[in-house]
Amino acid sequence: FDQAFKSFAVWSENGFFKNEKTASGKQVGADISFNKPDEKQTVVLKLGISYVSLENARQNLNTEAGDYSFGEILHKTQNAWDENLALITIEGGTKEQQNTFYTALYHSLQMPTVFNDVNGDFIGFDKKIHKTEGYRYFTDLSLWDTFRSVHPLYTLIKPKDQRDMMVSLVEMSKHGGGKLPRWPSGAGYTGSMLGASADIVLTEAYLKGITDFDVETAYTAMRNVALDIELPESKFNARRGAKEYLKYKYCPAEQMDEAVSKTLEYAYADDAISKLATALGKTDDAKLFHEHAQYYKNVWNPETQYFQARNSDGLFVEKFDPLKLTYFDFTGEYTDDYVEGSALQWRWALFFDPEGLISLFKSTDYFVSELNDFFALSDS
Repeated sequence: FDQAFKSFAVWSENGFFKNEKTASGKQVGADISFNKPDEKQTVVLKLGISYVSLENARQNLNTEAGDYSFGEILHKTQNAWDENLALITIEGGTKEQQNTFYTALYHSLQMPTVFNDVNGDFIGFDKKIHKTEGYRYFTDLSLWDTFRSVHPLYTLIKPKDQRDMMVSLVEMSKHGGGKLPRWPSGAGYTGSMLGASADIVLTEAYLKGITDFDVETAYTAMRNVALDIELPESKFNARRGAKEYLKYKYCPAEQMDEAVSKTLEYAYADDAISKLATALGKTDDAKLFHEHAQYYKNVWNPETQYFQARNSDGLFVEKFDPLKLTYFDFTGEYTDDYVEGSALQWRWALFFDPEGLISLFKSTDYFVSELNDFFALSDS
């Protein structure tokens, strides 16, 4: 604070405690009281945070805020955002459209989070303290939400950040028992969402020239999980249903939820592993994972012309409504095998193999007609 306070206390779910300096629990806070001034005044607070130690929090505070005033820090922050938003220059469009574009760019650069302290310390997935060397450690990567578009954007406009994120993902696998994360948050796995998006992100970065990370360790982690090779005990299941996926060459609906979406996501990740194996000269692996990447075809129902849930006996699940959204099918009666979307939306999920997707439709003209209708009706 920029002025002395009169009294202090902390509170938690267990009560309110005057003159106490620390609190822990699920609901905690601090109460700071100041003398009431004769006229209105502003109190300035500078806050240092560290997940490692109190000493590191003080060092972070002194390094990043130091003697700067609020106005100076505001000016530095504005300059930093100006530099980031200036990475892309657009022309044309209305003022409203330009505002929308730069607001979206601003949002896309708010996460992931730099997790290391100014001295390089960070808590790894093994809950031990590690130190960065030549990179910043990022966490809070919502990979299933970002692998399709945000990370390719970073590769284009923020390659240094993208490289550091790739290093961070590999470090997570090293500290987390050999498993790449799906949705890392803070110092651990969350297990949120589905698929193996880290495989796709790492492969794309490598193939697009961001190679300054331990790609062999990354590849080993991808391969072991994709082939369901025994790994150290962990609460995090990197590919839920991998054993069944490998056995049946698709995810059987009566043995797991999200079966269609998982099949398509695992095929997508297997395609990435195949491409990375090719780049690394691992010819046999490249062929094997290319074959696995074609498993998506096994949940295509030629009768309905959709990707459809299928049981282990090979029969497609009869209850099917391609327009039913997961958000409105509260019991999951029609959408248990899809994630955050309808069968109609998942119909177009094969970004890695558009030719293969087109070949599944009864004709090219039918594919074009259906895709045009999908976009034309998407706002109705």
